[in-house]
Amino acid sequence: MSLRELHRLVLAAVGARSALLTVPHWLALAAAPLAAAAGRLAGRTPQFTSYSLRTIASNADISHEKARRELGYRPRALGRRSPTRRPGGRHTGT
Repeated sequence: MSLRELHRLVLAAVGARSALLTVPHWLALAAAPLAAAAGRLAGRTPQFTSYSLRTIASNADISHEKARRELGYRPRALGRRSPTRRPGGRHTGT
């Protein structure tokens, strides 16, 4: 599953719309030094860096097959709500 597919599934599961602007990877890499400089001037952490963009691109496919094979992991569908933990450790929900 790609990060883009995961992003869409999570948005659908929580009923939200994407506020992300999608740009080509090469353009984001070219803009990264400008984002870092703007962040420094504004006293904020930049939204992305060259390092973060390269890291995301190198880990673009996510799979649970090894966990399924070696640990018996069984994923739930994203649309299914998980229990919510209350203070004191009690659970609510399904």
